[in-house]
Amino acid sequence: MGRRSAKESQTSRKIITRVGVIASSIFASVLVAGPLALHYLLGMSISPVLSSSMAPYVEPGDLLISMPALASTLSVGDIITLRDSDSNTVFAHRIVQLQDQGETIRLTTKGDANPVAEENPFLLSQEASVPKEVLKLKWLGTPLALINSEQGRNASVSLLVFANLGLIYYAFQKRATKDNPTGN
Repeated sequence: MGRRSAKESQTSRKIITRVGVIASSIFASVLVAGPLALHYLLGMSISPVLSSSMAPYVEPGDLLISMPALASTLSVGDIITLRDSDSNTVFAHRIVQLQDQGETIRLTTKGDANPVAEENPFLLSQEASVPKEVLKLKWLGTPLALINSEQGRNASVSLLVFANLGLIYYAFQKRATKDNPTGN
């Protein structure tokens, strides 16, 4: 009876190890490929919040998820993501003024925590596609910002490599067990 118990324990450890390897591989794949898939398949933009300009609505470390919207459908109060042409930085701010100028729309944005609106309004075509915030997620922006850094990309690739090596090891172990079920 003691021998059977040891064998069951060894089998349990193998199962737990295999489940851990598979779970790690899936987690690494989703972590690295998930945001890309959401962007390319659904058009979603995923942006980590890096400053406190939109506090208290969102704080640094939060995550904003945006979907493309036609500029002609935007309203005062919407939160949109834009690129500053001078600094080439991407930021999300709330629309505080919107003026229809025929073929174009003039948008003035402001961070909720900023004392004044942006100095230079944005001029967009009525048909321009603008990322409009549809969801905010607390604390998930920090890991994404780290992954998007050079060190984070290197770590992500390493994680994927190790997870896939774990899957390969698992496959070889499973095959070895199948080919030699007695362990001799």
